[in-house]
Amino acid sequence: PRLASMKIPIFAAALLAFVTAAHSLGAPQPEPLEDGARLILIGNGFGSRMAEFGSFEAEVHRRHYGKRIFIRNLCDEGNTPGFRPHSARPSPWAFPGAEKYYPERSKAKDRWGSGHTGHGSMPTPDEWLTKLKPDMIVAFFGYNESFRGPAGLDAFKAELRDFVRHTKSQQYDGKAAPKLALVSPTAFEDLSATHGTPDGTVENANLALYTAAMDEVAKGEGLLFVNLFNETQAMIARADWTPLTRDGALLTQRSYALLAGDLAGGLFGAGTAGGDPGPVLEHIRGLVVEKNWMWNMFYKIPNGVHVYGRRHRPFGPVNYPAELKKLQELTDVRDRAIWAFMEGDQNFDVAAEDAKTHPLPEIESNYKPSNKNGTVDYLYGDDALATM
Repeated sequence: PRLASMKIPIFAAALLAFVTAAHSLGAPQPEPLEDGARLILIGNGFGSRMAEFGSFEAEVHRRHYGKRIFIRNLCDEGNTPGFRPHSARPSPWAFPGAEKYYPERSKAKDRWGSGHTGHGSMPTPDEWLTKLKPDMIVAFFGYNESFRGPAGLDAFKAELRDFVRHTKSQQYDGKAAPKLALVSPTAFEDLSATHGTPDGTVENANLALYTAAMDEVAKGEGLLFVNLFNETQAMIARADWTPLTRDGALLTQRSYALLAGDLAGGLFGAGTAGGDPGPVLEHIRGLVVEKNWMWNMFYKIPNGVHVYGRRHRPFGPVNYPAELKKLQELTDVRDRAIWAFMEGDQNFDVAAEDAKTHPLPEIESNYKPSNKNGTVDYLYGDDALATM
């Protein structure tokens, strides 16, 4: 039943095959990154979860053995080419005019009257990219948008095309527009018998259409396009009964590892692989996961409403600047650890370098013990019960 559910309606399969064939004639070819290249990932939850597992980034570093590649992941669940909300960002729109694709979200309101329009100082997507100065951007879109079905296809193509043209018009590094590549969504796995989730028939029909739409836009705009939908469909069809996803949609760590080589190859070609893939990849992956944890503590800092949002004052300006600076430096240390390993240095001391990062000042507490506030003394067991 898992294989049967992956069948696509004939018209969708034919469209995908036609567009893919046409695109391949004049498509840009995968090229290795230059030493010192800055690679930025943007898009949806598929890209966001990549940071947790680290397999793709590890493969990128392995294929660029001896090169210092800077990678940051800006992906977040729910993001589309034009709609990227944040509670502390005054506008959810990723580029001028994106609001026309989401009229219902433009009118939504919450208890504060702001709806999808946040309140605070969280940088916009373009401001983040200006800070990070990408040489190349890889964009993961199409899954969230596919829930609109065939009726939403034209709007998706227009939104994606506007995003591409906006991105190509920017010089985030102050010199030139970044290279841009698009990556399709993955296929939906039938786990309905064990998980009570959809069998994938409708989902995959829609995903095939939206993958073809991305391919069409990439061809028209001269972009590299990586089709992971077809690849994951094939993976599911030939898989044993070990699920490749948690729920039909979210890939497992094992599946991210299986896809890493195909994705890296589709974007950068073979590159210059260094060392035995198994041990080298696993060591790099461990460093990448630790780097990404530090980066997410910076980029998606917990309690961000106090850091950037409507609760920033009065304590945010005092409590968080030093913490943000230290997190950024700790992330940079892990970049250097990855590069050192890729250059053959087995003795990079992360702990020693961490000790050199920005010190955190003592923050004076505004807590004052009282009958109302209690005390700072924590009572255990019988001592706590005796007070009740």
